[in-house]
Amino acid sequence: MRVFSWEDICGNPLCFKEFLDSLTGSSGEAFSALTIGDFDGCHLGHRALFNKVFSAVSSSNGAGGSPFLFPGAVTFNRLSGGSGKISGAGVFTLKQKLDALEKLGFVFTVLIDFSADFSKIKGTAFFEILADNARMRYLAVGEDFRCGFRLDTGYSEIKNISLRLGFVFDPLPPVLFAGQRISSTRVRSAVLSADFFEAERLLGRPFILDISEIQWQFSGSAGLSASFSGENISAVFSASVVMFNQVLPPAGRYLVELFDGEGEFSTDFMCSVDDRKIRLECGDNLPLLLTDKAGLMNEKNGCVYAGLRFMAKI
Repeated sequence: MRVFSWEDICGNPLCFKEFLDSLTGSSGEAFSALTIGDFDGCHLGHRALFNKVFSAVSSSNGAGGSPFLFPGAVTFNRLSGGSGKISGAGVFTLKQKLDALEKLGFVFTVLIDFSADFSKIKGTAFFEILADNARMRYLAVGEDFRCGFRLDTGYSEIKNISLRLGFVFDPLPPVLFAGQRISSTRVRSAVLSADFFEAERLLGRPFILDISEIQWQFSGSAGLSASFSGENISAVFSASVVMFNQVLPPAGRYLVELFDGEGEFSTDFMCSVDDRKIRLECGDNLPLLLTDKAGLMNEKNGCVYAGLRFMAKI
């Protein structure tokens, strides 16, 4: 998946056009089908939006004069909401978000640094740039989506803009689960209350704490003879909670699995969380090895991360 900055789109639209055209070979001009959002967690509500984009792409193969469309996501790199003990911390790190978007099938992402300057752009100007420079011919967003300076652009404005600029506007009603809207806030609330089953149902995948950039410190012997799997615990590693930019579960001791960046999970390790540190009880230097492995994979394959999957509070 190719990642473009907002500056790339604004300052070098020819480069973006060449990228899209290269995807069709000599078959004709290419355009983009876009969705826009924070996509924190890429939960089931987000994926309903993504499916709209992929459906539009699959029905546009250039036949009968229809354009070639390729799926892209416009998303944001906001300043960190704080450590995992702060309610504003995210469900995903940026690395996890880009990894998820790529695996779901997007061929490019426009990653926007949500700066003070960008926040002053009016919604009309934003969509004009996407239509002209990013070659947008299809847009799927939620019905309540708003953007632009002081949120000046919503459903009715986007509909009028789409008619003027010539792209298809395909809004999505709220996606419900158990009678309530699926949202990143709802996922964060589930993690903050240690309801990992609820978080997984909303995400469509387990909640995983990214440890790829964490500097673990050896803290000595665990003082325990075995983990739940019967393996000897020979070490405890700890890291300050301020190093984590994701939401963290409440203080307690948890059964966790270690995710190695390739989709493989090791089982039955213990993790303790308090107001200052996260401690991982495991054999040898496993968290360091996993982090190194994910780093090597990241150099070859893009946004790969190692992580902790929280299973249950003990």
